[in-house]
Amino acid sequence: MYKGLKLGLVCLVAVMGLWQPAIAETKVTYGSFVGLSHTANKYGMQPFIENVEKATGGSMKIELHPGGAIASGKATASAIRDGLMDGGLVVALYTPSVFPVNTLMSDMGFHSVDPIVSTAAVTEATLLHCPQCLEEWRKNGIEYFGAYTTPSYKLMCKDAVNNLSDIKGRKMRSAGSVFGNWAKTMEGIPVSMPNAEAYEALERGQLDCIIGSSAWLKTLSLWDMVKYVVEEPMGAYMGGAIIDFNTDVWAKFSPKEKEAILRETPAALIRIAFGYVKDEEEVAKLAKEKGVNFVPSNPELSALKNQFTEELNVSQAEVAKKRGVKDPEAVIDAILKSLKKWEKIVAEVGYDQDKLADRLYTEVFSKIKY
Repeated sequence: MYKGLKLGLVCLVAVMGLWQPAIAETKVTYGSFVGLSHTANKYGMQPFIENVEKATGGSMKIELHPGGAIASGKATASAIRDGLMDGGLVVALYTPSVFPVNTLMSDMGFHSVDPIVSTAAVTEATLLHCPQCLEEWRKNGIEYFGAYTTPSYKLMCKDAVNNLSDIKGRKMRSAGSVFGNWAKTMEGIPVSMPNAEAYEALERGQLDCIIGSSAWLKTLSLWDMVKYVVEEPMGAYMGGAIIDFNTDVWAKFSPKEKEAILRETPAALIRIAFGYVKDEEEVAKLAKEKGVNFVPSNPELSALKNQFTEELNVSQAEVAKKRGVKDPEAVIDAILKSLKKWEKIVAEVGYDQDKLADRLYTEVFSKIKY
């Protein structure tokens, strides 16, 4: 009897020695209305997800759902708030009535001349210097951790646009009030829609032109429709949220998981900015081979754009007040100061991705309390 009991205990100990408790997994769903090949996913979210999973030892699993599989661009914020997804790519200016403060951040895009500078600047301004920005995100059930910025937008059209008279009367995709006002300033007709819908709109004749990133020629296959690109810089998209989580979901993450996210986010944001520059350079070469014409700007258009930018601060403060933003001047001041700060940092550090990601962590993310 004792021998049998002893043998049974030995076997039990041996089995317990082989058994290891399973790692508790935190499963997170992330929705993106753009495809896997889009710059934001290719350089940003896919490596970010892999790196966070490694940093947490596999305890956090993030599932990326691209191409609007869960929600459209306009519906992403409400989908995160309502728990249909745990995080996602939110473009605040798609719903300015919901995000009037953060839309104002995006409305300053004509001040952006370098996506690396602007990505760091708008992220810092939002996280550290704009309390009402964060309050607005949290009011909508979202914990914000970073924006992204495109290179300067261009005017991309189906037909030739060599001067201002050619632009007059063209229907052009121009998301947000600033780009809409710019379209009107050029005597075009602004049409607001997510960039993912632009191809079909061009095909159906609902659009003649798009104000946007020339990288979209490839990522959205716009070069099938667009044959002329005006090289005058026309602002940029900056702002919104690319790394964010439902506030309740964020609260449930372990300290190790939160630290992994905060450590990996700066590198992801910088990668996206560099990725946009790289993609635009590659796309320009490919687009020319496909017969797309890159048209130099003309002095008349440049002068009009410069005048528009100079008047932007006052006009956007007035627009923001009508949307209910309190003290919009403070928001504008925060972004302009951050832009100047990061211009100096980039000049000092140079275009070294690792060094810039480290600096962004030190200057911003290391100061976040969780």
